[in-house]
Amino acid sequence: MPLPDYAEPLLTILAPKYGAGVKRKYIEELRAPPCVADVLPMIDAKNKDYLKELKDEKGDLKRRVDRAMEWLSHPNHHFIPWYSPLFPAMLKRGDSFQAGLFVDGNPLALWFQQIAVIGSRNPSWQGKDNTDFFVEGLVKSGLAITSGLAAGIDSRAHEAALRFGGVPIGVLGNGPDVIYPASNRRLQTEVAEAGAVVTEFFPGDRPDRYHFPLRNRIIAGLSVATMLIEGREGSGATGTAKHALDNGKEVFAVPGSIHNPLYRGNHRLIKDGAILAQSIPEVLQEIEVMRERCNLDFEEVPEELKAALAEQFWIDPIENPFDDPDYNTLWQSFDDDPTDMGSLVERTGLTFAKVSVILVELESEGKVISLDGRYHKVRKRRALSGAG
Repeated sequence: MPLPDYAEPLLTILAPKYGAGVKRKYIEELRAPPCVADVLPMIDAKNKDYLKELKDEKGDLKRRVDRAMEWLSHPNHHFIPWYSPLFPAMLKRGDSFQAGLFVDGNPLALWFQQIAVIGSRNPSWQGKDNTDFFVEGLVKSGLAITSGLAAGIDSRAHEAALRFGGVPIGVLGNGPDVIYPASNRRLQTEVAEAGAVVTEFFPGDRPDRYHFPLRNRIIAGLSVATMLIEGREGSGATGTAKHALDNGKEVFAVPGSIHNPLYRGNHRLIKDGAILAQSIPEVLQEIEVMRERCNLDFEEVPEELKAALAEQFWIDPIENPFDDPDYNTLWQSFDDDPTDMGSLVERTGLTFAKVSVILVELESEGKVISLDGRYHKVRKRRALSGAG
């Protein structure tokens, strides 16, 4: 059976542990192969050990490709090779290399500005509460929430993103049709429906301890910044945050008790340069700088994405969106920083009572949120196009 265009580098990512140089070489040589039968001798001639490993450890090669084709026959299932204009720009900027991504859900969701929220698989109650607290503020600032769909903080972050109306991005350390842990079956489906579930691993690939460091590189690579809720020293979550830090990405670490081993990884990261995360306004202020730095020039955005980005993610500024002039006066008084009630009264010239009434209504409509007694506009999700 001839392979469709989106499957050109499928054989390359059968063994994702191979380095970027090997993967790039295979991609270039396997452009539009006529069929699997013709590709096998090509790989065999170039790297017999590679083919032998696939046969010995992964089973019949054609059967695995056929399984991928069957999975891709679903309208919401996609494969995006690295050279596709749909491949997320943030990931291309990173130091790791993925030959392609399997995506369950909306591939355009990967172009949202994202923050990774990660942590322990066996979190404390404080860790769970902190996850809810920070995810709510991050979602309302317009960021998508990226995590690993693992037990613990990862799952809690996805659940909170869904609950607060955000876009969740789940990154897997296994094939897109494999549920791990099994208890996340419902959650993985909901994440795919509201955002995207993504992996570089082939349909049918089981979880493996070697897969998770590769998954963690995708989590960090897709994201503008990473927030570690809680993590032991040497844990996978701490490793993800350290990778982001080493690659010039900002990392937030939530502080905890010096007697709690779940926070030793956080405290180590803070010593190494991570930003102390202790309030939503402070985090949002830091993130604004990162978001601007990570924006792409709109001219760089692929042509086929521009229309969709403009329609779904790009927010045209509306000078006076309300019929009531007092509402518009208050609306124009907000700036990028959360603003207290006294400043809003001073800027608008409206009475304290009038400002209070308008804020209550704007909050009920989801246009304004209150964070620690200060107010700011709810920003709609922005894509990396910088068109927000």
